[in-house]
This record gives sequence, structure tokens and C-alpha cells, in this order.
Amino acid sequence: MELKTVAAMMRGAPGGESWDKKRIACGPRYIYWRDKTSILSFLLDFERAWDVIPKENRDKEYVIPQLERMLAGK
Repeated sequence: MELKTVAAMMRGAPGGESWDKKRIACGPRYIYWRDKTSILSFLLDFERAWDVIPKENRDKEYVIPQLERMLAGK
């Protein structure tokens, strides 16, 4: 994720099949917002969600598997 004062961008996985069939490899390459209302809303929603996660669970080793479980509907 990248956030700037004039825009917010969220990058996704590239399209196509995944080499290991375990990771999601579809969807948009990026979503780009330029209006200030969307940028601020995105930032506040992200920070609110991030603050709910206990500090010890804010590293890659925890976050990535958790997001994959959520996307799989588990």
C-alpha cells in the first residue's frame, strides 16, 4: 500500500495462474484514488482496522496467512 497526500494506491497480485496454486493471483493490478475524500476515508478505515490487531500480530508472518484465510472464506 502506498499513501500520498494527493493520491492513494493499492496494488494487487498480478493476473494469471499462481505457480504454487496456494496464493491468489487474480484481480486488479492497482486501484488509484485522487480525490481527497476517498484518500482520507481509505486512510482512516485502514488505521482503524490495523489498530484492532494486537501489536504482536502485526508482522508479515501473521498478517499474510490471516488475509489468505479471510479471502478463502474461512
